[in-house]
Amino acid sequence: MRRFVHFWLASLLLLPVASFAGGGQEGKAGEQKAAEEKVVTVFASSKAMADNSWTLRNDAFEKETGIKVDLQLVPGSEEDFYDKTDIAVMGGDTTDCIRLTNPLNIARYVGAGFLMPLDDLLKKVGSDPQKVFGKFLKKHDGKLLYLPYEQSIHSVYYNKKIFDEAGVPYPKAPWTWDDYIATAKKLTNKDKGIYGSYFVLDWEYYYYMIARQRNISAYKADRSSNYDTPAFKEAMKFMYDLGETHKVQPTFKEYRANKYGWDTWAATGKFGMICIGSWFTGLLTDEVTYPRDWDWGIVETPAAGPSGKNNLMAGGVWAVLKKAKHTLNAARYAAWVSERWYVEGGGIPARVNLTEAEVQDLLGGIAGKSRGSVTVADLKSALLQNSLGVVDEKVTGPKAKEYTDIIYRQAELYMSGEQPLDETMKQIKEQSDKILLQK
Repeated sequence: MRRFVHFWLASLLLLPVASFAGGGQEGKAGEQKAAEEKVVTVFASSKAMADNSWTLRNDAFEKETGIKVDLQLVPGSEEDFYDKTDIAVMGGDTTDCIRLTNPLNIARYVGAGFLMPLDDLLKKVGSDPQKVFGKFLKKHDGKLLYLPYEQSIHSVYYNKKIFDEAGVPYPKAPWTWDDYIATAKKLTNKDKGIYGSYFVLDWEYYYYMIARQRNISAYKADRSSNYDTPAFKEAMKFMYDLGETHKVQPTFKEYRANKYGWDTWAATGKFGMICIGSWFTGLLTDEVTYPRDWDWGIVETPAAGPSGKNNLMAGGVWAVLKKAKHTLNAARYAAWVSERWYVEGGGIPARVNLTEAEVQDLLGGIAGKSRGSVTVADLKSALLQNSLGVVDEKVTGPKAKEYTDIIYRQAELYMSGEQPLDETMKQIKEQSDKILLQK
C-alpha cells in the first residue's frame, strides 16, 4: 500500500500532535495492537519510487517475513523530502523507518534526536549487526542509531598505459602518501602532457583529507572549530604541494583555467592516478561516454602516516524513527534492507560477511565491463577487504554546510596564491567559530 503524505504547516502549528501514519499518543492497548500488526511503515520520496528496485525489494521482504511494507510517499525534491519528514517527526508522526542518503542527512537526524537506538531492538529480532557490517558500523554516545546499506570508499585508480610507458611498477598496498608522491613524480612527463596525480580540486573534503584519515574531528568538545589543530594545516598544505611543490598534478590555477572537473581523469587519459570514491568504477566501465584505449587498475588508498590508517567513506543508512509504531518490525526491515540493498539497488554493500559467491556476483560485473583491466580479486582487495578503517569523508556536525563553505572559500584563496597558509587557517578558525558558537 502506498500513501501520499500531505503536509499542512498550519495544522502542525495549531495541533499539539500530528502525524502522517495515524500518529498520536498510544495507550497500552494500542501498543499491544501495534506489536501484533504485520506491517512496517516507511518514508519514501517520489524520486525513489520511480525506481522499480523499491518494489522488487519490498515484495521480497514481504514474501520472506510476512510483514507488509506500507510506503509513506513524500512528494517533491530530496531537499523537500527531509524538510517535510523533519516536520512530521517533530509533529509526532509514527512512521517506522527512514533512509538517509548521505553523511550530512545522517548528521542532521542524529543531531536532532530523531532516531531510535537499535542495539536492544536488533537483539530481540535476532540480528547481529557486528557480524554483518563490522567496521562499517558507527555509534553515537555508545548507541547504534542506524545501519549502513552501502559504502562508497575511496581507492586509487591508475592508468596502466601511463605506468607501462614510464616503466613504473603498479602501486601495491599498503602504502603511504609519500609513496604516492614518489610514484607520481616518476609518471609525470610535461613534454607529453602527462601528470602523475589528479584530485578534484572543487571538492572541499580533499583539503582536510589527511586529518580525516587520522580520525581528527573538525569540532572541539565545546563545539568550536578544531582548525587550529596542526593536522588540518598539514592536510591543506598537502593538496597545495602536489601542484606547486612536487609538480605532479595541475596547480589550482591550471585546474581552473583548463576547466577541469570530476570526470577529467576518466575522459582524458592524461593522468596517472586519482583517489576517489568507488562510484568511479561506473565511469571506467562506460566506454560509450568515456571511450579509452588504455587499461586501468585499482589499489587501496594510501595511509596518512601511522595514525592515519583510515579511508574516506560516504554512504546511506537505514534508521528507525524515535516514535516508530511497529518497532520490532522496523528493526527487522532496517536490518534486512541494509544487508541486501545492493541486490536490487546496485552499489557496494557495507558488509564484512559476503560469501565468495556473493563477492563474485557483486564484483564480477564490474570486472567484466572493465575489458580485462581489473579482476574480481583486484576489486575485492581495494573495496571490500582493504587494510584500512573507515571515517566519514565529510565534516558532519553542527552547521556542517556553512562550516565547509568557509573551508572551501579559504582554500581557494590559499590554493590560488592569494593568501598565506597561516592566514588561511586563522580565517577558517575565526569565521567558523562565529557561526558555530553563536547563540
